[in-house]
Amino acid sequence: MRRGIILAIAILYSVLLIPAIPTQAQTTETNIWNGSLSAAELQDISENRVFNSPFCSYEPALLRTLHDPLGILTPAEFLTASTYDNLGEICVLRNSQGQFAEHENSLIYGYQGSPGLIKLLPRAGTGVFEYIPAPGGQYVLSMFRSAPQNNSGVLAYHPNWFENTSYQRQGIQQYIKHTTSGFSLRYGNGQSYYVTRDALAYSQNGRFVVVSRGPYIDKIDLQELTQTPLAYVTSPESTRLAISNDGRYVAYGKNTYLNVIDTQDCQQSYEYGSWVDTRQQSYDGCLISDNVGQILYDQGLLDPAQAYSLFRPYFSPAGSSLYVAVGRTEVGVNGLQWREYKITAEDYVSSAQGYLAIGDSFVSGEGDLRGGIWYEPGTDEQGDKSNFAGRNLCHLSRRSYPYLMAVELGYLSATGVSPASDGLFHSVACSGAKIHNIIGGPFGLVENDAPESAFGRADNQYRRIDEAQTLGLFQPGYRKQIDFFSEEEIVGEIRKGLNPEAITISIGGNDADFGGYLASCLLPFTCNEALQDSEENDWLGLRIATQKVRLTRVFEIIKRESPESRIYVHGYPQFINSNDPGVGSTINPACDPNVRLDQRERVVAAQGVVYMNQVIKAAAQEAGVFYVDVEDVLNGGRLCDEVDDNKDLYFNGITAGNDIISAGFCALRSGCVGSESYHPRPSGHQKYSEAILSQTNNLTAPMPEPQKATIPEPPAELFGQLTHSYVQN
Repeated sequence: MRRGIILAIAILYSVLLIPAIPTQAQTTETNIWNGSLSAAELQDISENRVFNSPFCSYEPALLRTLHDPLGILTPAEFLTASTYDNLGEICVLRNSQGQFAEHENSLIYGYQGSPGLIKLLPRAGTGVFEYIPAPGGQYVLSMFRSAPQNNSGVLAYHPNWFENTSYQRQGIQQYIKHTTSGFSLRYGNGQSYYVTRDALAYSQNGRFVVVSRGPYIDKIDLQELTQTPLAYVTSPESTRLAISNDGRYVAYGKNTYLNVIDTQDCQQSYEYGSWVDTRQQSYDGCLISDNVGQILYDQGLLDPAQAYSLFRPYFSPAGSSLYVAVGRTEVGVNGLQWREYKITAEDYVSSAQGYLAIGDSFVSGEGDLRGGIWYEPGTDEQGDKSNFAGRNLCHLSRRSYPYLMAVELGYLSATGVSPASDGLFHSVACSGAKIHNIIGGPFGLVENDAPESAFGRADNQYRRIDEAQTLGLFQPGYRKQIDFFSEEEIVGEIRKGLNPEAITISIGGNDADFGGYLASCLLPFTCNEALQDSEENDWLGLRIATQKVRLTRVFEIIKRESPESRIYVHGYPQFINSNDPGVGSTINPACDPNVRLDQRERVVAAQGVVYMNQVIKAAAQEAGVFYVDVEDVLNGGRLCDEVDDNKDLYFNGITAGNDIISAGFCALRSGCVGSESYHPRPSGHQKYSEAILSQTNNLTAPMPEPQKATIPEPPAELFGQLTHSYVQN
């Protein structure tokens, strides 16, 4: 978040010409940051980005205000009783508690999926109270200073922010009210834990925070609530901090000095309730590097005759690189010019191994008509639909493309084999998965008896089936999928967190409700969703377009949670031939009777796939992950393609199945529709496997650098003004 830009600029000017003061350093060759380093000059960056969190998502934001100040305001009235002011592109931080930004020196907040941000109700009383949200994970910290001029304040911990918020109104202004939750952090002796303002930095995943309490630097693990004292520094008011996702590496510095601490063997660490106000000049086991900023001079990237200062350091997700912003003066240019540099520890060795598949039905293998044989045990269980006891319909097929690729890559011994719990391949994909089933949402887990509607919005799609299952600790569907990166105790057993070398993912189609479109179009007339300029058609386009921002965040979070992994994102294959069958005809002669889509419906379906893939590709580009194009890999075996035998098709048409797309949905000419409908057959997954391995060089292709990407323009003839206005604005 942006804080005290004027103050920060003043500090910068004050230190530009002061000789750097080395901290108390303990050098050792076991710290990779004392080994071989390399540096690269990246791009110019704006002052605004320098003084905001490096983990911001810069995006257009809306401020929600009331247009009707009278009457009783309920949550249900907010959508209809509000107007929206466009704030332009601002820094937005997101975690599982919601989305946070700043406007006019006030925090603004929105629930996950909220169409606008609302001001936070100011706290009553004296003093200054600031919320400091993590850029990921689930935590929000706050700092209370008894007076604005104070340079330090009491740090407090709010792990359940979302559960303690409500709508509030004062006059004509609406607010989000945060009821006091969490607690102020304290030492074991009961004294408050004071930290220096503006000397606090989160890891990108939000689990760790590094703070300066005067001249002493501490690492705090927010998940375990442990305190690890690290180092003593001089002039803490100008110290810049950073911490890696695994909490191992901490960077701190000022002027042109930047040191990195390897904290893995730090000897002093305290559980909450026993925190210590320790004040030592050094801490055993905390290995402090030499000045890593020197590499910028050694490689000729900075001029030794010119004064600089290193600002806004942050680690790459794996902790192998350190990014810094460098401010410099230029003749004839007012103010400072900022450029970003990357310093890499060349001795870093990845510990990642294996391959993990995550995603929805196009990953799980939904569509295997011999699922009774090929679906993994425990993933084809009807159970009790009223409370979801014993229910799991993830439909994870051992003939899906991840299993086929695992055989090719040597992670599985043969087709049809289930992965071992301690093996190097796992698929936790689940049919029907949406974005919140991958990264989590505001409603968390549902672990007891609950109706289908509750599981529809929960992080988990199903409850855990405790009976012995082939997949054991890696049963899909009972947790959000990124939870498999973390260690968990299950029925007395410990499942180690996965650290895969490669990840494949497909997600977004269910969030755009593409299955709902197909279900609506099975009746014996052209559905409204397929009619040009209809409201339903416009909403279909809008649902696809809005996935770009959400998918970018999904891919960024996966990078954050599994920083050493190469991530390969694929779109969706064309499942139907939309070619015009000729004048006066709406049915392609090559279409099997169980396709049940007319010409216009097929065109919209095919163009919808094209547009969905464009959106996924843009999100992958912005997140810096590898996009795999599978759009045309099943051509020649799509529905309505000319084939000698329908057995040669790569896709199912409408199937009866035992899983209904929409509860109780029965089209007049289709009967009840199974969820296997319009999904690839095992022969299609074989083509999938070949295409992904080919395009990624057997899952070894390097990751691209992130590049800003706009929401793609939808086909002009397909979607209406609502969709196009959203994309353009």
